[in-house]
Amino acid sequence: MNLGERRKLVSKLKLCFNCLKGKHFSNTCRKPKQCVVPLCSSKHHTLLHTWVKPESDQTVTQPSVNCAATNGSFLKTCLGIKPATVIARNGNSCQTDELFDDGADKTLCDERLLQKLNYPGKPVTFQISTISSVASSTVGQEVDLHVKPVFGGDEVKLNNVWSVKRLPITTRSAATAEDTRKIPYLSDLKIPRVDVTDVMLLIGTDSPDAYVPLEVRAGESNQPYAVRTRLGWTVRGPVPGNTENNGAGTVSIHFGQSSDVTLQQQLERMWTSDFNDVLHSEKDSLSLEDKKALSIMESTLTYKNGHYKMGLPWRSKDAYFPNNLALAHARLQQLKKKFSRDAELYEKYSPTVIDYIEKGYAKEVTSTEDKNRTWYLPHHPVTNDNKPGKVRVVFDCAAKFKCISLNSQLLQGPDLMNNLVGVLTRFRQEKIALIADIEAMFHQVRVCENDCDALRFLWWPEGDITKPPKIYFMQVHLFGATSSPSCTAYALKRIAADNANSYEPEVISTVNRNFYLDDCLKSVSSEKKAVKLARYLQSLMSLGGFRLTKWLSNSMKVIDSIPEAERAPSVVKLEPGTSLPSDRALGVMWNVNDDTLSFKVKLTDKPLTRRGILSVVSSISDPLGLASPVTLQAKAIIQKLCKEKLGWDDEIPQSHCNE
Repeated sequence: MNLGERRKLVSKLKLCFNCLKGKHFSNTCRKPKQCVVPLCSSKHHTLLHTWVKPESDQTVTQPSVNCAATNGSFLKTCLGIKPATVIARNGNSCQTDELFDDGADKTLCDERLLQKLNYPGKPVTFQISTISSVASSTVGQEVDLHVKPVFGGDEVKLNNVWSVKRLPITTRSAATAEDTRKIPYLSDLKIPRVDVTDVMLLIGTDSPDAYVPLEVRAGESNQPYAVRTRLGWTVRGPVPGNTENNGAGTVSIHFGQSSDVTLQQQLERMWTSDFNDVLHSEKDSLSLEDKKALSIMESTLTYKNGHYKMGLPWRSKDAYFPNNLALAHARLQQLKKKFSRDAELYEKYSPTVIDYIEKGYAKEVTSTEDKNRTWYLPHHPVTNDNKPGKVRVVFDCAAKFKCISLNSQLLQGPDLMNNLVGVLTRFRQEKIALIADIEAMFHQVRVCENDCDALRFLWWPEGDITKPPKIYFMQVHLFGATSSPSCTAYALKRIAADNANSYEPEVISTVNRNFYLDDCLKSVSSEKKAVKLARYLQSLMSLGGFRLTKWLSNSMKVIDSIPEAERAPSVVKLEPGTSLPSDRALGVMWNVNDDTLSFKVKLTDKPLTRRGILSVVSSISDPLGLASPVTLQAKAIIQKLCKEKLGWDDEIPQSHCNE
């Protein structure tokens, strides 16, 4: 019975979602919260816990395993977890549980452990790769620690231990004296019990002194075993579990991020965007990876047939891909099913792909040889509520096959985009404002021929889904590749640098300082300057194959100077005396006629919960903070709810509803 069926049955029988008994609601249930999932604050039974939601076919599903067993069928699997005494160099010590993880190549500790020891370390930034993420950046502290058994014994020094905000490990998988008492060959082991509920030290293989086995005890096949090291005994393997003491017979193994973690990160990003004291200075220096990516762009850059061409910035020049053709076929079949259900989507999607082929962005593969750097990209449609009727083809460069994706093999490259706040501020500086858009910006920068086989995809000839698909490859940088924003921004800046002697400084400065990705926002002091600047900008950008289109200005004289084919659709055939329309400018509404910025808020029926309030507040794009007098009140409510430790889906108190 799946989660939905269990919830439906409980509702049908009118049982409590918390205790699964009695005809009352969980919020009035007298029994304590029955869910034993770590970090879950909702009052419900473990069997009704909502795990990580499966992703749609547009994104890659993160690995996640969640198991629930009923009473009488529970087997507890012991990891290498045991109590220990941790000693800092300042002499302070405390007790915690430690995990021996021979799958980790670095020893880590929980920040709370350092707080208990009152032992700060030196700042360190590092990257952690797990089964659910590749090379995620983490900021922590580096310390040296000593660890020894709780009962006393040899000390083992742990050098260069890195701290993380939280180790997501509980003591549920730690062996206890009750676990080993009924196992004859382990019954005499002395396993101490300490008053802790979390594992705050993970010992990796970079501390070999902690792993050297002094004695091993093993039973028959599929029975647990114990290893004695300098730090004492650790028990690993399955032992008969007591469901009354082990979370009502529930074991959870998480390899993916829960939705609550994602929400928490969204919340932190919202606070950071309001009070951004650090991020502006982070562009001042390049990391080693950024320098490597920039070097690849510079060394492979060529100019041919009116377009810039550069290679993909590979993490390793010997990058190897497994054959993922089967994955591409499976995703194409999913797309075919979607088209069969939505004919209108197919009518918009198919011409776009065919247009790629006709314009030379994509080309059919004629060679049957598979090179080492061959990869097949799934693709899917993405729509935008602000652009009705338009469907974008997005290549899923994050799709994994055998733990490898295209994005995992590419360097992101340096952030060469202008600061969003700076672009908008300069846009409001002068009297005459004008905006424009680069058409299909990513597709105007070509990819070197020896990298194109990593950009293969499947499509039906002439878009006929009844025919067998053929293999094509993209010859341009993709929307969806982690390196594309940096590569195209680099090409844009090279246009300005390579033609600096042929155009006025104002034109070159506009390219360097007034573009945010593919959007140009500029203001000048007079209509004459605006007309001249627009003409020269179009000329300069065309040298790199970029077409500046969708021009819009708060001056009709400037609009009249732009060819109709290059104007924004809203002003192509504007009658004399008609007010100029409103348009979006980097997420905010620009009332062109009055030359003012406004906010379009779509109020949807959201529940009065932390999740609902955060969803509404986050939907308001306000880079300049102009709406802060209004939005800060809502954010203050979220802050209060966080302090009260309410769950994301718990109804908020009536006192906050009145606010």
